[in-house]
Amino acid sequence: MKDPAHLRYFLGLEIAQAEWGILISQQKYTSDIIDVAALTDTKIADTPVELHSKLLPSDSALLADPTRYHHLVGKLVYLCLTRPDIAHAVSIVS
Repeated sequence: MKDPAHLRYFLGLEIAQAEWGILISQQKYTSDIIDVAALTDTKIADTPVELHSKLLPSDSALLADPTRYHHLVGKLVYLCLTRPDIAHAVSIVS
């Protein structure tokens, strides 16, 4: 495979090369997740769910089509590559 230019965006990773090293970010990938989930107009909260709350399947109705939910959770799992601080929350929603 030939390399015609420097790598900038690959598999959701933004890559910036400088003299001092390489910077890897998923900022665009994260903003795409927010757009897909239709959360662009929501308010930010430090903890959107009460601490130590127990979520049970019987608490609400099941989703009619869980495909969108599965897609978003899959994107969040991939986001844990550069954001290990969200791994626990992602494991709970998955």
